[in-house]
Parts: sequence; C-alpha cells; structure tokens
Amino acid sequence: YRKYADLTVACEGLSQEEVSETIRQKLGPDE
Repeated sequence: YRKYADLTVACEGLSQEEVSETIRQKLGPDE
C-alpha cells in the first residue's frame, strides 16, 4: 500500500490514465 501511496503522490499532477500507465510501468505486469 505504501508503494501505491508514493506513486499517487508522485503522479499527483497526471491524469488518471497517465497514473495508471505509470503504475503499470513501476509495478510491472500485474500477472
């Protein structure tokens, strides 16, 4: 959860789509 919080803070200025893309890149494949 903390990783997500950090990502949210880092992506505060981005749109929802951009945030989702960034999270995907940071966390990698969700499988």
